[in-house]
Amino acid sequence: METPKEYLDAEFNITPCGAKDPKTGEFNPKRPKLKDWPEHKATLKDFNGKDNIGLIHDKDINIDIDHQKVKGFINLGYLKSGGSIYGRKSNPDSHYVYKGQTEYKKYYLPKEFDSFCKSFPHGNTLLEIRSGPTKQSIVPGSIINGEPVEWKEFKALKPYNGNIQEDVGLIAFMTGMSILYPNKGNRGDYCYAIACILARGTDLQDTVINEIVYDIACQSNDENSTKKRDKGTHARKQIKIGGSIKGYNTLQDILGLENIRPLCTIFNWAGVEIPDEKLIKLRKKVYFFKDI
Repeated sequence: METPKEYLDAEFNITPCGAKDPKTGEFNPKRPKLKDWPEHKATLKDFNGKDNIGLIHDKDINIDIDHQKVKGFINLGYLKSGGSIYGRKSNPDSHYVYKGQTEYKKYYLPKEFDSFCKSFPHGNTLLEIRSGPTKQSIVPGSIINGEPVEWKEFKALKPYNGNIQEDVGLIAFMTGMSILYPNKGNRGDYCYAIACILARGTDLQDTVINEIVYDIACQSNDENSTKKRDKGTHARKQIKIGGSIKGYNTLQDILGLENIRPLCTIFNWAGVEIPDEKLIKLRKKVYFFKDI
């Protein structure tokens, strides 16, 4: 599908896009032209032949990828296949579309990590789950900054085969920890701390944690990534016997953070509950909490 007629014939809800921003006066190729576009059911007459096509996500889910590292984890299979895929030359394979509805969610690294993200085209933003009647995305048949938006793979939309919120959250977590990965030194402690937090805070199996930590190391170009592959197994063993474990405080020291709050946000994407505020403020005051 590449024309408004084809989308409408297939019963997709679309809206014409490409309008001036009322605040800046600048033309935005992604901005809907109709003021009441979430409520207005567009017809072919609403398109002038030059408009971009915005797909309203009232029946589908669009995974919008802003950071290139996200794609590495998708290629490893952390996002289930089966979605239709599109993008443009400067950012190919940047949208995965599935049938259904879910909660809207945007993943971005906390402001404490601005220095890690200043060179990225989309700054701290990693990816976004777009879904719902007030969300829309530019789809193939459109042109953005001179680049055609094109399908890589189009098929009849199917529901996501799994828990899309959990899977995308894990991808966002792994991407974030890869961006923050030390350039040198402390890599073993960094990976072990990740494994310990996941082992204590989730129901993930040891073997799954092993793969998560290993894949983070691989995607971070760690030449010793194979040595990181048993971190989950080791973490669970040490937790059971009351041995040596690491956690948020280790990561805080490695990354030079004032507190662990931004790290708690990232781990929460992987299903780890955010600690109580009093626990967040507590640091190495008693032995039990020497590394939370």
